[in-house]
Amino acid sequence: MNLNRLFYIVLMISLGLSSCRKYSYQALNTNPNQAQDVPLSLLLPAAELSTALVYGMESSWYTAVIMQQQGGVDRQMKSADHYSIQPQDVNNPWTHAYIHPLPDLKAIISKAEAQSAWGYSGVAKILTAMVLGQLTDLWGDIPYSQALQGSANIAPAYDTQEQIYTTIFRLLTEAKADLAKPSKLNPSKDDLIFSGNTNQWKKTANALLARYYNHLSKLDPQGSALKVLTAIDEGGYQSSQDDARLKFGEAATESNPWYQFMSQRNDMRMGKYLVDLMRNSNDPRLPQYATEDANLNYTGSPAGTPDLYASSIDSFFASPASYITLISYEELKFIEAEAALRAGNSQRAADACNTAVQASLRKYGVYDSSYVATYAMTNSTTVTLSQIITQKYIALLTQAESWTDYRRTGLPAIQPAIGNITGGIVPRRFPYPSDEL
Repeated sequence: MNLNRLFYIVLMISLGLSSCRKYSYQALNTNPNQAQDVPLSLLLPAAELSTALVYGMESSWYTAVIMQQQGGVDRQMKSADHYSIQPQDVNNPWTHAYIHPLPDLKAIISKAEAQSAWGYSGVAKILTAMVLGQLTDLWGDIPYSQALQGSANIAPAYDTQEQIYTTIFRLLTEAKADLAKPSKLNPSKDDLIFSGNTNQWKKTANALLARYYNHLSKLDPQGSALKVLTAIDEGGYQSSQDDARLKFGEAATESNPWYQFMSQRNDMRMGKYLVDLMRNSNDPRLPQYATEDANLNYTGSPAGTPDLYASSIDSFFASPASYITLISYEELKFIEAEAALRAGNSQRAADACNTAVQASLRKYGVYDSSYVATYAMTNSTTVTLSQIITQKYIALLTQAESWTDYRRTGLPAIQPAIGNITGGIVPRRFPYPSDEL
């Protein structure tokens, strides 16, 4: 489906689902231009697009700066480089999530269950878990169980992060059950991520279970590790072809949000920490990640000391038709490596880490035997958590997971930005948005 049409659909559906209050003169209060019943085949692509934007806009821009994968060099991003992220800076990702994907997904689940369209309800529950996971990892406690009721409850209570994680696990478990049922109606070309491939969505549910169980590593190290490995063994991704991602288009109204941000504002450069890490290890992905600076070198902007002349993020991530990745094969293999190491299976950890690094190299078309020999041939006696998380940090450029990993593990060992306003503490969560306050 054309993404230009999808942006129109997102707008029209959000308007159509905002019903007016009904008075006795109901006919006078009915807008003939508003959709009264939107079919599942239109709700789903709109919800998938808006879910991808939850992952690919401010949430990834700000976390990339915090994690020194990017350096903020102007306007809000320059302030973020010193950890000065203001409540008004994060209005958009919060408001977008509660106006677009979450209400649409709620509508899909309700309509699909009523129609025994279990393929749609399963996908919608997986996408809901994705959105809730991103929101709670950015903010902590968030409204959900009492939210999405419109004017019936304009001040819903906040669920604790523990409650949100319980909800995520429930949604993913229910999704797997739904996808296993005979369905009277299934997604097809209206599914912009997997074109209606039920097996791919089942794999994604398992991958997400692994991701969110792994997030509990500090709370329950051994228990979370066993749950991660169980989820993977039940059927996870087998290659990068399995990635859950959404491709954008070449037209101006269809283009990837990273491209739009860099072409319209250009407020970020590559982060010095990441560039130096890759340059010092002769990482063959660096030319795919960064442009050359004016001196034909790859350089990064130091955290807290903006450098407008440093390299910019390259077109693999920031072209009009670039993907937004929701969860990938490489991420899942790094999760497996970490969980296996925690569970005491160091050989499985080493194998998974090696596979993840090699898969990342292949994704960018730069498989290099020398790099593999040094960084992707670890064994049961040499594999370490630092190696796993550092390689994951490199592989997941533009994805907020690196911030979650840092808060769990303290890795990679970035140093607080120069001139930071937080007393030398790397931020742990976003401030609540000013609109919400």
